[in-house]
Amino acid sequence: MNIILLIFKDIGWFMIVLIVCIFAYANSFYIIAKNQVEFDNLEEDGEPSYHTFVGALQHVYLTALGEFGLDDYTLGDGSQEVVLWVLFISASFLLLIHLLNMLIAIMGESFAKNNETKSMQQLKSHLQFVMDNWWIDPIKDKESIKYLISAFIKEDEEEDVEILNAIKVQLNGLKTDIRVNNERMQTQMTALKEGS
Repeated sequence: MNIILLIFKDIGWFMIVLIVCIFAYANSFYIIAKNQVEFDNLEEDGEPSYHTFVGALQHVYLTALGEFGLDDYTLGDGSQEVVLWVLFISASFLLLIHLLNMLIAIMGESFAKNNETKSMQQLKSHLQFVMDNWWIDPIKDKESIKYLISAFIKEDEEEDVEILNAIKVQLNGLKTDIRVNNERMQTQMTALKEGS
């Protein structure tokens, strides 16, 4: 599976939680802005940027990304300033620090899962390629083939390397035995030819 699609699949529930949190904080800022407009004498200062729901969504979204617009907290009489700062600190902690770090962890886990199955997927695609091209028959003289050997070495796991090294030692021993037996047989055949 494509890594990008895998990441989108893995962060589905995270995105739902993030959107709910953004809407919850936007609603809080929107309600407090209504209180600011009504009770804080904002005629000369203007209205806060979050006095509409779209503006509140934009304010919270930018806060989640690290863009802080704090000037509107002290408009007018500033009676809502403490509540706005509490909301700002909790939103910046939850959205900016906690949830976005969680997103990074989820994406890291997706990459790790993809790397674990990478070799398996590669072998599966090789096998699929062989099965798709089975009918081609590229080897003309199949009767002359006595053995078909395929070996893969995995360098990343110590146990596999140790097993392969043990097999190499055994193969070297077999080669030596075959060479010695071949030389002995050659000597015996030469002796038999000379005796005849």
